[in-house]
Amino acid sequence: MERIAKLKLIQDPKKASLEALSMFGLKDALDRKIGGYSAGMVQRLGLAQAFMGDPELVILDEPTANLDPPGRSFVLERIIELQRERSISVIISTHILSELEKICNTVVFIKNGKVVESGPLNFLRKKYFGEVFRLKTSNDPLVIKALGKVKGIKAKKDEEGILVFFQDYEDDISRNLMKTLCALGIGIERLYKVEPTLDELYRSVMVR
Repeated sequence: MERIAKLKLIQDPKKASLEALSMFGLKDALDRKIGGYSAGMVQRLGLAQAFMGDPELVILDEPTANLDPPGRSFVLERIIELQRERSISVIISTHILSELEKICNTVVFIKNGKVVESGPLNFLRKKYFGEVFRLKTSNDPLVIKALGKVKGIKAKKDEEGILVFFQDYEDDISRNLMKTLCALGIGIERLYKVEPTLDELYRSVMVR
């Protein structure tokens, strides 16, 4: 670690090494040879080397590979902490979208070596899905049929009820939704906003 610190031109290599190792939970393994490290420990060692010295930018490829579930959570929490407290920008390449969603604010989708979409995550969610609400009623099939006639709204059934998509969420559209439901005389059991997952966004972008 100290050799890496020197290559990074860090003024106090020993101090920086100890801090980085502690940051990724390896302080108690200082006296052990790397050959005796588990695959997960080696992964965390690489992350400690990458973040040592508070660089402006860190590029990570599958940062949670070889880690068990607690280890993955630990690493993701540490990355979030470093982003927030030390203003370190992080670019991550990964196929585990559910994990990436927890820490990213901007995404880039690449297909056949070309960027097909990019931008802030919340912006892309709205671009592809609009505003999304989940609705549960006493007669979902009838409601879906009725909502199909309301301009500006799309609805589809899933295992938890109805997903209602507002491409342009405006007061008059939301009023039309409530007016339609009231006219049907059907009881509303639940109505709340939901966020499309990064996996759903990925599939929407890639099937274009």
